[in-house]
Amino acid sequence: MRHAAYLLVGLGAALAGCSSLSEQETRIATSPAGAECVLEGRGYRETVRTPAAVAPPIAAAPLAVTCTAPGHRAAKGWMKARFDNRMFGNLVFGSSLGVVIDMINDRDRVYPSAYRVHMEPASFRTEAARDAWYGRFRAHVAEKWDRALAARSLDCSESDGGYACVEEVTALREGRGRELAALDARRRNAFVTGETVAEEPRPQAQLN
Repeated sequence: MRHAAYLLVGLGAALAGCSSLSEQETRIATSPAGAECVLEGRGYRETVRTPAAVAPPIAAAPLAVTCTAPGHRAAKGWMKARFDNRMFGNLVFGSSLGVVIDMINDRDRVYPSAYRVHMEPASFRTEAARDAWYGRFRAHVAEKWDRALAARSLDCSESDGGYACVEEVTALREGRGRELAALDARRRNAFVTGETVAEEPRPQAQLN
C-alpha cells in the first residue's frame, strides 16, 4: 500500500505538470496597435483588439491569423505550435510518464509567447515615407533570417551534419533572398499619393 501511495503522488504530480503547461498565453501585438485580429483553427475562432492575450487550445493549431486596421492592408499569417522544450524536464529529472501523458493529450506543443504583426500601410504620402517604412521592415526581416542562418550554421559546425546540413543552410539563404526580393517588389509597387503637408499660415504684418 505504501508503494501504491507513492505511485499515486507521482502520477498526480505528472498530471499537475501537464495542466500547468497547457495554461499558456500568447500576446498578440500589431504595429500599429488597435488592429482587429481574427484567429481561426480547428474548432476555434476568436476576435481580439490588439494588444491582447489569448490562450487557444493546442488542438486548434495551426491558427490562421488575419488582422485589419484603417489605412493598412489586411495582414494574414499563421501561428503554429512547436514542441515545448520544458517537456525534457520530465525525462531528465523524473519519470517519462509525464511526457507520455502530455503527448496523449496533445500538450507537448506550445504556441509562441508573443506574436507580432507588422501591418503594411495602404498608401504613403511621399516616396521618402514609403522608403523609410520598407527600409525598417526590410531590416527586421533580414535580421530574422540572419538569426536562423547563424543558429543553423552553428549547429552544423558543432556536429557532422554532412550534406543535409549544407542543403538546409542553402535553403535558408535562398528563402532569405526570396522574401527580401518580394519585399523590394512590394516597395516599388506601393501606392504613393504625392500629397503635401499643408503649411501653417504665417501671420501677416498689420498695417497701421
